[in-house]
Amino acid sequence: PDARISMILASGFNDKPLELARQVLIRARMCELLARNATIPSDEMFTAGLLSLLDAILDRPLDEIIAKLPLTALIKEALQGGASRPARILDTARHQNRGDLSSLAGTGFTAQAVFMAWYDAVRWADDIMRRL
Repeated sequence: PDARISMILASGFNDKPLELARQVLIRARMCELLARNATIPSDEMFTAGLLSLLDAILDRPLDEIIAKLPLTALIKEALQGGASRPARILDTARHQNRGDLSSLAGTGFTAQAVFMAWYDAVRWADDIMRRL
């Protein structure tokens, strides 16, 4: 994941708050960890989490960005939302990221699993941010 992280962080954070970079990292790591528990390719879900805030980074609609990138079907599925397992994993990370805890009940993950993934992701992201 380190090369992808560097690419995303270098791509558009010149005029964006560093907190946005931290949130991208947290979301990516959460997706990776939740995917492991759901037996979905965790590397692809990590990438989906990294890309999930590209609209905020690039100030363009996410659908427009997705259409121009050579992404796997699973990553596109996660980013486009819906009822699929990859989309629900990303939605879980989004809800946790926004503090929308009432929406977490319908994600299929226990509160403990979400909290543990979030806690690990925050520690991991903060470690990376310290090294930048």
